[in-house]
Amino acid sequence: MSETEKTNEVEERAGLGNPPEWLQGALIGSPTSSGVTVTPDSALSITAVYAAVRVIAETLAALPLKVYKDNSDGTRQEFRENTLWRLLHDEPNTEMSSYTFREVMTGNALTHGNGYAEIVRDGAGRPAELWPLLPDNMQIQVDGGELFYVYDQRVVLKPSQILHIKSYSSDGVIGKSPIRLAREALGLTVAAEKMGGDRFSNAAHPGGVLEHP
Repeated sequence: MSETEKTNEVEERAGLGNPPEWLQGALIGSPTSSGVTVTPDSALSITAVYAAVRVIAETLAALPLKVYKDNSDGTRQEFRENTLWRLLHDEPNTEMSSYTFREVMTGNALTHGNGYAEIVRDGAGRPAELWPLLPDNMQIQVDGGELFYVYDQRVVLKPSQILHIKSYSSDGVIGKSPIRLAREALGLTVAAEKMGGDRFSNAAHPGGVLEHP
């Protein structure tokens, strides 16, 4: 099978005619017994979730990220001349600083379970830019022992074109979303907040009327 035929086959299997489980979860969220639909984005409305994600993402983004090279005597030194120094330490693309990029990637990994970025290469094949991708728009497929990333249902990317940061994974390929794993507890939290909000909006007066003969 040619590369073009293989790409077409992967694109066809990623069609919207029969949305896979990952897409259904992204579009309509994960149902809970409390009746509240929980998604990685909606869970950020919970104060504790937002605070935890923000603190971890901002802390990791603020840590120094440098590129080193090994010397023949066993020591190492900063390798500022390397292309990766600019991408990782300074700016991965024309719109983001290294801090912002790492904050976005970490936040996506913490909420969606996976942080993706496209690796744009120059004419010599060296990484030139890193652009974050929306986790909900990404699908990972394995065809003939080869792994592909299908983005936005139509763009097929090879592993060499993707920087993939995973949360905990049971298969080493796709990270598990902590939000979806904890959706029952989060759904109960949202339901309790809504119930409390409804009660206070009614001046804490219970609804209904009690009658006695």
